[in-house]
Amino acid sequence: MENTIKIQLKKDSKSPESTIFRPELLKAGDIDCEEIISELIKDGLLIDSKLALEIIMQFNKKASELVASGYHVNTGLVSLKPEIKGLIYGQRWNAQVNKIDVSFNGGNELLHTISQTQVEIMTEYIDVDNTNMSNEQSSIEKELALASRLNENYLTTNNETPACGIAFRRWLSKA
Repeated sequence: MENTIKIQLKKDSKSPESTIFRPELLKAGDIDCEEIISELIKDGLLIDSKLALEIIMQFNKKASELVASGYHVNTGLVSLKPEIKGLIYGQRWNAQVNKIDVSFNGGNELLHTISQTQVEIMTEYIDVDNTNMSNEQSSIEKELALASRLNENYLTTNNETPACGIAFRRWLSKA
């Protein structure tokens, strides 16, 4: 089966350049375990669908228990790893500050399949609400895009005057 992901391009309103677009995935649909099992049976796998579903549910339950016990679980499709969020104050767990989270990474099977997936660009998306924007609004947005930028980790300004920087109200009120 050849895998293709379809995307639509949206003009990046934060960029002053007219050739920069944000890709938006066009969802092919939703599918659950039962439908995946039906697809496997259509592909010729000889298995009882109820038995397959029960095995998958038990597998998911056991994988969840192992992750909750501190194991790094690699299913081949995904790799699951428990993580603790928040700082521990006074050597006590605080459920309001701390939480247990799970990080997910693609496993070998998923990464291999994704590496062979084609991307099909459908069309440029035109936002009807923004096409009626006045030139004055458009130029203000362009100036704002030039004055500040958001890169991968930091929000910065292109202005060297400290009074024209970025401030966070909560932080300022503590000073």
